[in-house]
Amino acid sequence: MMKRFGVALSVVGCAVGCASADPADLAQESVGESANEIVRADKVGGPDAAVAVVGLTSLGGRRYCSGVAVAPRVVITAAHCLADIVERTIVYYGADVTADQDQFYNEDDPSQPWTVATTWVQHPDYDADLHYPDLAAVYLPRELPFKPAKLMRSPLNNGDLNDQLTVSGWGASKALTPDLSQFEGVGIQRTAKIPFLGSPTVRDFVPADPNNGLFVPAIRARLAKFGGRAPESNTCAGDSGAPIFAKRGNEQQVAAINFFTGLSCEGYSMATRVEPFLRWFDESIEKGGELAIAPKLRCVDQGADGSYTAFFGYENPNVVSVEIPLGRDNKLREDTLGVRPASFLPGSHPWDFFVEFGRKDKLEWELRSGGDGCHEREKHAVATSRSPRCDQAAPDASCAQLCKGFDGCGFDFGDCMTDCTSNIGFFQQELPQCLAPWVALNRCMAALPTEDLCNFSSPPSCVDETAAYEACFQ
Repeated sequence: MMKRFGVALSVVGCAVGCASADPADLAQESVGESANEIVRADKVGGPDAAVAVVGLTSLGGRRYCSGVAVAPRVVITAAHCLADIVERTIVYYGADVTADQDQFYNEDDPSQPWTVATTWVQHPDYDADLHYPDLAAVYLPRELPFKPAKLMRSPLNNGDLNDQLTVSGWGASKALTPDLSQFEGVGIQRTAKIPFLGSPTVRDFVPADPNNGLFVPAIRARLAKFGGRAPESNTCAGDSGAPIFAKRGNEQQVAAINFFTGLSCEGYSMATRVEPFLRWFDESIEKGGELAIAPKLRCVDQGADGSYTAFFGYENPNVVSVEIPLGRDNKLREDTLGVRPASFLPGSHPWDFFVEFGRKDKLEWELRSGGDGCHEREKHAVATSRSPRCDQAAPDASCAQLCKGFDGCGFDFGDCMTDCTSNIGFFQQELPQCLAPWVALNRCMAALPTEDLCNFSSPPSCVDETAAYEACFQ
């Protein structure tokens, strides 16, 4: 499994970046970090949840690691596997990484045994010099086709000493050099038993392969050491991020995440214990699509004819997009055209769609999402003729009024809002004197009849507003 500064997760060979699929060539272009794979493994294959993680770098190379799925769209790996040089991360669950890796530059294809990560986040306290805490969460655009592993919520303790725990990774089967810059056998999942030896000590520090976190007692207490002397199995390059399972009750649970191995992949390996970081694990899992989407009423605009328009948006606190099809879990009776979203992007989206209604109407947008599928949370956004009015002087409200008009010209309201509101920051920072004239021009154009608004070539009105807007640039 993995090695010291190498890439983590269930990938293969050292934390290396290289364009060639040959492990020896890949190692020559490494960035000084190594991952690990299992030496003297008990068997090929292993738990479905133990996956490979491959980082495609800005230099055109690859960094191989291992990982473990802990939720349908969340994989945990080692933080050092996902250094800044990594631009694209692949989670792989096929038969042989090196046989399929040329496809990793293609678009995501659900029919293939790999997916392109949406994003990834290192533990906020990760210190590369200390190799601690060497944890990262990888978020996926879709659910993996197998059951995720369960985290062990109790600590490894004295009762576990010398027990044979199970490690499963995609690293090398043999190191060809002590520093793991050369290795062989990466990209195949292997599983083995390794003895738990407790927490490491200062005596485990090796100057030729430094792990500075071993000098900090609080760090050592949150790490686990495993034996790896022949004929025992041991992790190697590409095994960084690999899960180490301990048996609790009748099931195998993830007790630690591998991140370090000895020179030449011999002697010992080290892993980050799960139990001290359960809060981070739980929060990372929640952000993978389990947090509820909140519908939001932005404001209500009253037209000159007495009609009302409600502008809606939403907040998605997850780091992944969430799908909520129109229907039982995504209801707004008055939205007869189905303009409300079914796909919810991460972050805050205050202006997503609008619905027109009458003075006595009550609009209620209901969303059910989050939880584990059995305990969804329901949230509402309500609009009536008494709801807060849109601020007529606000730049974003002027965009909403203008884009509502352009919607009648066949332009998508959401796309229009993205383009229009992107100008606000520019005016505020670079041309503050132009912001008010620009807002006035938006409002004037929004008030035009649809036919006139759609006639871009010769605006029939807003002459004064256009002149004031153009003059502000002089």
